Amino acid sequence: RLITSEAIHLDLCEMTYVLAAFGQPGCLTPPNAAGASNPKMKAGSLTVFEPSEFPSFWSQVQSAMEANESAVIRGRYTVVDNQVLGIKGGWKADVVWVIIFPSKTFRESIPAQTSKLLPTYFPNDFASEMKTRFEMSVASQYASWLMHRSVAEEISEMLGDVKEVII
Repeated sequence: RLITSEAIHLDLCEMTYVLAAFGQPGCLTPPNAAGASNPKMKAGSLTVFEPSEFPSFWSQVQSAMEANESAVIRGRYTVVDNQVLGIKGGWKADVVWVIIFPSKTFRESIPAQTSKLLPTYFPNDFASEMKTRFEMSVASQYASWLMHRSVAEEISEMLGDVKEVII
Protein backbone atom coordinates (compact mmCIF):
# COMPACT_ATOMS: atom_id res chain seq x y z
CA ARG A 1 0.00 0.00 0.00
CA LEU A 2 1.38 3.38 -0.99
CA ILE A 3 0.77 6.25 1.38
CA THR A 4 1.23 9.62 -0.25
CA SER A 5 1.65 12.87 1.59
CA GLU A 6 -1.74 13.98 0.32
CA ALA A 7 -3.50 11.01 1.92
CA ILE A 8 -1.73 11.70 5.18
CA HIS A 9 -2.32 15.44 5.22
CA LEU A 10 -6.01 15.37 4.44
CA ASP A 11 -7.10 12.70 6.92
CA LEU A 12 -9.12 14.22 9.77
CA CYS A 13 -8.41 11.09 11.82
CA GLU A 14 -4.86 12.37 12.24
CA MET A 15 -6.14 15.24 14.38
CA THR A 16 -5.64 12.98 17.40
CA TYR A 17 -5.01 15.77 19.92
CA VAL A 18 -8.12 17.69 18.89
CA LEU A 19 -10.25 14.56 19.08
CA ALA A 20 -8.75 13.73 22.48
CA ALA A 21 -9.31 17.27 23.81
CA PHE A 22 -13.04 16.74 23.30
CA GLY A 23 -12.97 13.21 24.76
CA GLN A 24 -13.49 11.52 21.40
CA PRO A 25 -12.07 8.13 20.42
CA GLY A 26 -9.50 7.96 17.68
CA CYS A 27 -10.28 6.64 14.22
CA LEU A 28 -6.83 5.49 13.09
CA THR A 29 -5.73 1.86 13.23
CA PRO A 30 -5.22 0.86 15.97
CA PRO A 31 -7.76 3.28 17.46
CA ASN A 32 -7.10 5.51 20.45
CA ALA A 33 -9.32 5.34 23.51
CA ALA A 34 -11.73 8.25 23.98
CA GLY A 35 -9.76 11.26 25.20
CA ALA A 36 -6.36 9.76 24.33
CA SER A 37 -4.00 10.79 21.53
CA ASN A 38 -2.45 7.35 21.03
CA PRO A 39 -3.46 3.71 21.57
CA LYS A 40 -1.23 3.25 24.62
CA MET A 41 -2.64 6.24 26.50
CA LYS A 42 -5.28 5.88 29.21
CA ALA A 43 -8.81 6.97 28.23
CA GLY A 44 -9.58 10.57 29.16
CA SER A 45 -5.94 11.58 29.66
CA LEU A 46 -6.22 14.60 27.38
CA THR A 47 -9.93 15.46 27.63
CA VAL A 48 -10.31 19.13 28.56
CA PHE A 49 -13.58 20.11 26.84
CA GLU A 50 -17.10 18.79 27.31
CA PRO A 51 -17.51 15.89 24.84
CA SER A 52 -21.13 16.84 24.03
CA GLU A 53 -19.83 20.09 22.47
CA PHE A 54 -17.74 18.20 19.92
CA PRO A 55 -20.35 17.57 17.16
CA SER A 56 -20.94 21.28 16.51
CA PHE A 57 -17.21 22.01 16.44
CA TRP A 58 -16.44 18.99 14.25
CA SER A 59 -19.12 19.81 11.69
CA GLN A 60 -17.45 23.21 11.19
CA VAL A 61 -14.06 21.51 10.67
CA GLN A 62 -15.58 19.12 8.13
CA SER A 63 -17.42 21.93 6.31
CA ALA A 64 -14.22 23.95 5.96
CA MET A 65 -12.32 20.96 4.61
CA GLU A 66 -15.12 20.14 2.14
CA ALA A 67 -15.11 23.77 0.98
CA ASN A 68 -11.34 23.56 0.40
CA GLU A 69 -10.61 26.22 3.00
CA SER A 70 -8.82 26.35 6.33
CA ALA A 71 -11.06 26.25 9.38
CA VAL A 72 -11.15 29.31 11.62
CA ILE A 73 -13.60 28.50 14.39
CA ARG A 74 -14.37 30.65 17.38
CA GLY A 75 -16.25 29.07 20.22
CA ARG A 76 -16.89 28.99 23.93
CA TYR A 77 -16.29 25.55 25.37
CA THR A 78 -17.00 24.03 28.76
CA VAL A 79 -13.80 22.96 30.51
CA VAL A 80 -13.95 19.63 32.36
CA ASP A 81 -11.84 18.27 35.21
CA ASN A 82 -8.67 16.51 34.11
CA GLN A 83 -6.51 15.05 36.87
CA VAL A 84 -3.70 14.11 34.50
CA LEU A 85 -3.27 17.71 33.34
CA GLY A 86 -4.21 19.28 36.68
CA ILE A 87 -7.23 21.13 35.27
CA LYS A 88 -10.21 22.04 37.42
CA GLY A 89 -13.27 22.24 35.19
CA GLY A 90 -16.60 23.96 35.51
CA TRP A 91 -15.81 27.09 33.55
CA LYS A 92 -15.94 28.25 29.92
CA ALA A 93 -12.94 28.91 27.66
CA ASP A 94 -13.09 31.12 24.58
CA VAL A 95 -10.98 29.56 21.83
CA VAL A 96 -10.14 30.50 18.25
CA TRP A 97 -9.18 27.30 16.46
CA VAL A 98 -7.08 27.65 13.30
CA ILE A 99 -6.92 24.36 11.43
CA ILE A 100 -4.92 24.54 8.25
CA PHE A 101 -6.26 22.89 5.11
CA PRO A 102 -5.47 23.60 1.47
CA SER A 103 -7.29 26.79 0.48
CA LYS A 104 -8.94 27.19 -2.90
CA THR A 105 -9.23 30.94 -2.29
CA PHE A 106 -5.51 31.28 -1.55
CA ARG A 107 -4.59 29.19 -4.60
CA GLU A 108 -6.72 31.40 -6.81
CA SER A 109 -5.10 34.54 -5.39
CA ILE A 110 -1.51 33.60 -6.23
CA PRO A 111 0.09 33.51 -9.67
CA ALA A 112 -0.67 30.32 -11.62
CA GLN A 113 3.07 29.68 -12.02
CA THR A 114 3.48 29.70 -8.25
CA SER A 115 0.48 27.47 -7.70
CA LYS A 116 1.80 24.86 -10.15
CA LEU A 117 5.00 24.54 -8.13
CA LEU A 118 3.14 23.65 -4.92
CA PRO A 119 1.85 20.20 -3.95
CA THR A 120 -1.94 19.80 -3.98
CA TYR A 121 -1.97 19.42 -0.20
CA PHE A 122 -0.07 22.71 0.44
CA PRO A 123 0.26 24.13 3.10
CA ASN A 124 -0.06 20.84 4.98
CA ASP A 125 3.56 19.89 4.41
CA PHE A 126 5.65 17.85 6.79
CA ALA A 127 8.43 19.99 8.23
CA SER A 128 10.92 17.79 6.38
CA GLU A 129 9.22 18.48 3.03
CA MET A 130 9.94 22.22 3.03
CA LYS A 131 13.44 22.40 1.69
CA THR A 132 13.63 25.61 -0.31
CA ARG A 133 13.28 29.30 0.39
CA PHE A 134 10.43 29.34 -2.10
CA GLU A 135 8.42 26.76 -0.14
CA MET A 136 9.08 28.48 3.17
CA SER A 137 8.24 31.86 1.69
CA VAL A 138 4.90 30.68 0.30
CA ALA A 139 4.06 29.03 3.64
CA SER A 140 4.88 32.29 5.41
CA GLN A 141 2.72 34.22 2.94
CA TYR A 142 -0.13 31.77 3.48
CA ALA A 143 0.08 32.23 7.25
CA SER A 144 0.05 36.02 6.87
CA TRP A 145 -2.82 35.88 4.38
CA LEU A 146 -4.92 33.65 6.64
CA MET A 147 -4.19 35.75 9.71
CA HIS A 148 -5.16 38.96 7.93
CA ARG A 149 -8.19 37.44 6.17
CA SER A 150 -9.83 35.55 9.04
CA VAL A 151 -7.94 34.96 12.25
CA ALA A 152 -7.23 38.52 13.44
CA GLU A 153 -10.91 39.49 13.12
CA GLU A 154 -12.05 36.49 15.18
CA ILE A 155 -9.48 37.21 17.89
CA SER A 156 -10.43 40.89 17.92
CA GLU A 157 -14.13 40.06 18.34
CA MET A 158 -13.35 37.49 21.02
CA LEU A 159 -11.43 40.14 22.96
CA GLY A 160 -14.34 42.55 22.85
CA ASP A 161 -13.92 44.16 19.47
CA VAL A 162 -10.36 45.31 20.02
CA LYS A 163 -9.47 47.17 16.84
CA GLU A 164 -5.82 46.15 16.76
CA VAL A 165 -4.51 42.73 17.67
CA ILE A 166 -0.76 42.33 17.93
CA ILE A 167 0.34 38.74 17.57
